[in-house]
Amino acid sequence: MGSTIAASVEPAVRKVSSYALRTFAGLKEDFQVEGQEARIIYPENTLKYSAVFRITKSLLHRKKKFAHGKVVNVNVRSLIPLANLPEASIILPEGFEINYDALKSGDVYLLEAEYRIDDPRFVDALVDKIVSRDSPVGEKDTYWMHAQLKFLETFKRLLYTNVAIQDIDFAVDVSVHQDINISIPSYFRRRLNVIHEWIRMSDPRQAWRLSHDYVRLKRMEPSKIDVLEVISNLQNLFLSRNFRRFLDVKKDFRYHDCQRGTDFYEFPFPTWPKTMSVISRVNLSFEKPAADGFLIYKSKDFRKTVENIFQKPG
Repeated sequence: MGSTIAASVEPAVRKVSSYALRTFAGLKEDFQVEGQEARIIYPENTLKYSAVFRITKSLLHRKKKFAHGKVVNVNVRSLIPLANLPEASIILPEGFEINYDALKSGDVYLLEAEYRIDDPRFVDALVDKIVSRDSPVGEKDTYWMHAQLKFLETFKRLLYTNVAIQDIDFAVDVSVHQDINISIPSYFRRRLNVIHEWIRMSDPRQAWRLSHDYVRLKRMEPSKIDVLEVISNLQNLFLSRNFRRFLDVKKDFRYHDCQRGTDFYEFPFPTWPKTMSVISRVNLSFEKPAADGFLIYKSKDFRKTVENIFQKPG
């Protein structure tokens, strides 16, 4: 099975690798290449090829085309002194072009060319992702994360430089609906149920009965709270900037963002998400083909924050 998958992915790996290989070959024709690297940028789905080269011979006044791949960005800069040379390169409909008139013999330059990868699933096919949730301990929930670069031998066979995959998104669905369920008082549930029935009610007599039920429930509450204010405060907890404080990302991974999950808790109508999708990022390379990390969700702190919303005095 593994060899079958590798065979299906290899043509795409070969195509992406060719961008770096052909650029390197073109540079070697006229320059001395001091070093090179290729980085696959996950969020942008691009390959960024970088090469340091030195001019060791006189160059005729001409331009050279590197006509392969869809280039989204290209830049040539001198390293001594450090300066961008916008006149030294230009993007073409296919590939890019270097203007030799902007270069000086004996100087050292850095070329950075960024190629678009057409297949949006390409990077996902290169990386194995595993997530496992440990048993919650009451105060925290821990999610173990593992990412591993596949097809290492294929890359090494096709490229003679290090390849790094940068900023790989790793999404973990953190379960929050049980914490909401535990932390929201029963009297507030009853009020929401009455509101829900009230909204759906078409019979005026039934609506009148529900209005009386609502007033009665409100009088029975231990604190006088504003339903809309409470709902607003609870909703705000799930904003990325607020939910972030209940999260820690450890070891090889780093926190990037979080967003509401797509499933909502029926309470009694879709109100709050069942999960929060937490996105961490990690880098992989030939030298570090695997990475481990931990996502810690501070469930006790979250529950306490929810409970505090209902403790506002009337």
